[in-house]
Amino acid sequence: MSVAGYTRFLTSMGHRVVNVDGTTWFDPAPRVFMPVPFDCEINPQTFDWRMLFSRGCTAARCLVPPPFGRPSYLLTIEDTAYGLQHLDSKARNQTRRGLEACVVRRVSFAELAGQGVSLQRDTLTRQGRHIPRNLDRYWASYFANAAQAEGAIAWAAFRDSALAAYLIAFQLSDTAHIVIVRSAEALLRYYPNNALLFSFSQHMLGGGGVRRVSIGFEPLQSGVSSLDRFKEGLGFRRVPVQQYVRLKPPLPSLLRRPLLTGSIACLRRLPHSETANKVAGLLQLYANQRT
Repeated sequence: MSVAGYTRFLTSMGHRVVNVDGTTWFDPAPRVFMPVPFDCEINPQTFDWRMLFSRGCTAARCLVPPPFGRPSYLLTIEDTAYGLQHLDSKARNQTRRGLEACVVRRVSFAELAGQGVSLQRDTLTRQGRHIPRNLDRYWASYFANAAQAEGAIAWAAFRDSALAAYLIAFQLSDTAHIVIVRSAEALLRYYPNNALLFSFSQHMLGGGGVRRVSIGFEPLQSGVSSLDRFKEGLGFRRVPVQQYVRLKPPLPSLLRRPLLTGSIACLRRLPHSETANKVAGLLQLYANQRT
């Protein structure tokens, strides 16, 4: 999948896409921009930030070369011989049980359209996240547009005929980026997530045309460290990177300590707001980075 192919999908889903200094950016959240591919590095000293901010961006999040930014990590598997031996003992046992209990295979997005939305709702509820009013309409559109996107991949785990878990990934160049993993609450005892992530990663690295499977960066929000431990148990390794946040002027002048510290603390006191948690994480990253 080319960057242009992925950005066509993003545009079809209502995201804003801009090109600045030869780099493509999109807004995963309103007025917060990230580059595509996600893991490309930006030189903060030479990039035209003024142009990006003039295109609707208030905060940019990206990777930069040392010594700028803040030390962070990207969770990936890069071993083409990936197998059960790469899992820790707990994950290995659970994955074996998942593989015995579930059937894992590639699926079409049309298949997901039938049962996928209920798993989306299940996962958001289990994680204590907000369920938007347009959930059904949004995901119906997501599955329909992903079906037309080159390089979009869907895999699922089934318990008997019931959808137990699914993932969505986008292949950009030689990396398969896992962007969505959802599962059914009632079927978690069969370890469908273990079976699904293991089977997908093994297939993609063993002959699926990629050299790396990625499942994202160190998260911005707090309270999700257990998810990263789960991924690491399955063999995902922390690749060191430097995360960086750039704010549109005059925010850098206004958000000086102690106002910056106070703003983060206030946002942390809104435990039921996923948006506030992410903004707090973004500002915390900004506060801790080397500029």
